[in-house]
Amino acid sequence: MSSHRWDGSRFVPLPGAVDEARVLDVLLAESWREVDGHVRALEAHRDRFAASLAGRASDAVGAPALGGGEGLDAAAIIDAAADLASLDGEWFPRVRIVVRDAGDETGREPGREGDATPIREVLLDVRPGPPRQAEVAVAVRDPGDPRRRPRHKGPDLAWAGRQIASVRERGAGEVLVRDDAGAVLEAGWASVLWWEGEDLCVPDPGLPVLPSITRALVEERARAEGRTIRPVRALLDALDGREAWLLNAYQGLRPVTRWVGSTITPGTPVRAAEWRAWLDSC
Repeated sequence: MSSHRWDGSRFVPLPGAVDEARVLDVLLAESWREVDGHVRALEAHRDRFAASLAGRASDAVGAPALGGGEGLDAAAIIDAAADLASLDGEWFPRVRIVVRDAGDETGREPGREGDATPIREVLLDVRPGPPRQAEVAVAVRDPGDPRRRPRHKGPDLAWAGRQIASVRERGAGEVLVRDDAGAVLEAGWASVLWWEGEDLCVPDPGLPVLPSITRALVEERARAEGRTIRPVRALLDALDGREAWLLNAYQGLRPVTRWVGSTITPGTPVRAAEWRAWLDSC
């Protein structure tokens, strides 16, 4: 893995990995799968990053608009990151806008004792691609969504990572997040959708969920095939016996094989293999 810092026009290599202990907060993030220099829907990743950076993305849970985007060119940042990850093999680059302590590997001196010296920086980690999963068991959380800014990628990634780590001993690889009323929202690091007959069901856009690029691609294909896309506010029981998928940029499409901690059972994934292969070919 290599780490880099944005200097206003390009990413400059850091002498080592980012000291995560000095990262105080993650304001925004964007990541994708890059295989031999190819990125699926790179323009969509660029647009989503730009929208959050400019504070244009609405936030249904009432968090304040993201600030501090002045002087940052979202398109230049994403394009430069993709260029650096344009290598042989499979990679998982991640761009983050972080707030962190200034006394780190960038060479800045920390402030005097008692001084608060946080700085905002744009960081890039060019990470080797981890193993991909063909399916996933999902642990169902109790109703209640503690996330800070679910419509923006970044602020809640660490929280989701902790939740996922906490359920691995139960055989799950993801968690399902629901709102206070029990409506299905999304997984920690993935969007969720499911089939009811020939209809594709997705969480209502008024719910606090991330605008998923991978889900948008799947919806586009379904729409082109004449299928009905049904935005719904569904309780967990609505997924009982249904073929359900988790979607994200790196893992692609994974059918749910078990709902851990719940009495509902997943439907047989009759469509998943073909749609996963199609998505991976995009």
